[in-house]
Amino acid sequence: FPVQYNERFYSNVSTGSPDLCRLAFYGDAAVGAVCCREEPPENPKAKSNKLYIMTLGVLLPYRRLGIGSQPLDYVLDELIPKRKHLQPIFLHVQVNNESAIAFYKDAGFVISERVENYYSKLDPSDCFILTKSLISTEAPSSS
Repeated sequence: FPVQYNERFYSNVSTGSPDLCRLAFYGDAAVGAVCCREEPPENPKAKSNKLYIMTLGVLLPYRRLGIGSQPLDYVLDELIPKRKHLQPIFLHVQVNNESAIAFYKDAGFVISERVENYYSKLDPSDCFILTKSLISTEAPSSS
């Protein structure tokens, strides 16, 4: 990752809710991971918390093998159905990380905002917030 996480980050991840983090494997080697956290909504009247994907990544030699989809599929297909109250899902991506942006767009995320100077130690320092809502906006069919 371009961001270096400190020991406290890993300590918090390892002692938090075990279903909010998941490793991705290639054979018996852990080569990727996803770590999430619940966040309260900005609107106090909202009925659900949001799910923030803090980090999702795969070691460079194992990219483009479909391994990154494993942890994201876990979040979308297993975690969210167990925790239906988590809507929407969101994450930050550095604006020049075209492959990550394309990866998330392919999974149905949309760019909802650009945040200037989000990263203090990266250049460029701006990020996009990508979001995905799993709540259907389709009108019910009348039979």
